[in-house]
Amino acid sequence: MFSIEMAREQQRKKQKTVLLKFVGLLALLLAVLVAMALFTEYLQQYPVLYFVFALLAFLTGKSSGIFGFLEAKECEGIVVESTVKMEPQRRYAASNQPGTNYASHDVPVLTLTVETAQKKRKRKTVPYQWAWGEYPAGEKVALLRFVDRPVLLKD
Repeated sequence: MFSIEMAREQQRKKQKTVLLKFVGLLALLLAVLVAMALFTEYLQQYPVLYFVFALLAFLTGKSSGIFGFLEAKECEGIVVESTVKMEPQRRYAASNQPGTNYASHDVPVLTLTVETAQKKRKRKTVPYQWAWGEYPAGEKVALLRFVDRPVLLKD
């Protein structure tokens, strides 16, 4: 069974991974910017490159997942609504066969609405695995920011 301690440990590992990925990508971007400033005159000739580097820094944050730190670390509450739907997911360039570039298959997706003790509602949508079991209304669950699986809490 997936416990809250296991979920917290998984979240700690993912937080470290996200931070290291963001810092590494940002350091690489900064190294390129410094190299361009010291060894070329492109930054003086083309000031639009500053905007390009700012855009690349934003995309670095988005691709690394650093914006996940803006969410609440952990949210406990009661399940209000739980639905599992089958949604199509595309596979791009699955093979070189004609007609398979945009092939798709159905994936189960869990949409869970949780009401906290402060009467706030939080909705989380994650790819679902049938082995997780059900999340019926009235059950107490915990949602963690970097863990895709909701955790059932037993009293």
